[in-house]
Amino acid sequence: MQYALSAALLGVGADALKAGVDFELANRKLQALDAGQSTALQLSELSRTARGLGESSIFTAAEVANLQVSLKKLGLSSKDVNDLSGQLVKFATAMDTTAEVAGGAVVKNINRFNNVLDPTLTQQEKATKISREFANATVNSALGFETLNTSLSYAGPVAASLGFTFAETTAILGKLADAGFEGSKAGTVLRKILTSIAKEGGGITNVKEDLAGLIDDNTQFAEVLDIVGLRAVSGTLSLKGLGDEVKEL
Repeated sequence: MQYALSAALLGVGADALKAGVDFELANRKLQALDAGQSTALQLSELSRTARGLGESSIFTAAEVANLQVSLKKLGLSSKDVNDLSGQLVKFATAMDTTAEVAGGAVVKNINRFNNVLDPTLTQQEKATKISREFANATVNSALGFETLNTSLSYAGPVAASLGFTFAETTAILGKLADAGFEGSKAGTVLRKILTSIAKEGGGITNVKEDLAGLIDDNTQFAEVLDIVGLRAVSGTLSLKGLGDEVKEL
């Protein structure tokens, strides 16, 4: 029994040592990525925040520090990284994913939809808006975190360029998920639908209105097929009857 207890204590000690090494390594990566842009105090504050969240959340300090590294790689300032760390840890917990993946999802979608986000919002306010709307989409449809995140990587840039907000895009992806279209398939279908409508209409001005018309109950199959093509016709038809909802987006 004494031997088993000693082995268990050794295991705990080894885990603690590894966590400490991982944390220090992440901090060194942060310093390297920062390249002198931040003060020593700002970098110290990042480390302090990671340690604090490592004590108060389900994630270790090293995992939070690696989240901070990923945010730095996406171009955020040390101040924004520090401000967002706690919020993104909570989002990751709610979405049952890693802090690093959750943080990447939020910030990448801020970047994708930045042209349709209120320019007066701070980075923290943008993150709050995106994370809340992301969570709402998974609650109100068949979407999960991973499937929505994948779909957005395919459809997000096109949707944003055509004037669709993040909430509007996730609402449509939710409808597609409810019809069995998820992940890359849903993203590819929505991207094809939107680009086909923009091309058919000769521009991006009335894409939302044209989409609503395309999925109206009165639109014939041949017309849908002619506009979006064979690969996206089934996805488009799965949205049939939602014309009024799209008009309200």
